[in-house]
Amino acid sequence: MINYRYLDIAEVKHLTSLSEATIYRQMDKGVFPNSHDLTDNRVAWRDIDIFEWMNTRKPSTGINRKHDKLLNKVFS
Repeated sequence: MINYRYLDIAEVKHLTSLSEATIYRQMDKGVFPNSHDLTDNRVAWRDIDIFEWMNTRKPSTGINRKHDKLLNKVFS
């Protein structure tokens, strides 16, 4: 059994370095994991879905390589 936890939007933004608007736009396009309704006013993402999505991304080539460092920690 795989254990996972739910991430709120602040955690997803931090992990992915994406803005909230970009996250929702990419969800609408079907290229970002969908959120899950926890209550009427609260959504969250499964951490495993976010990590799998991050693993499919190309490594960044810019100065901010936080994403790549995080992936190395998670998947090593």
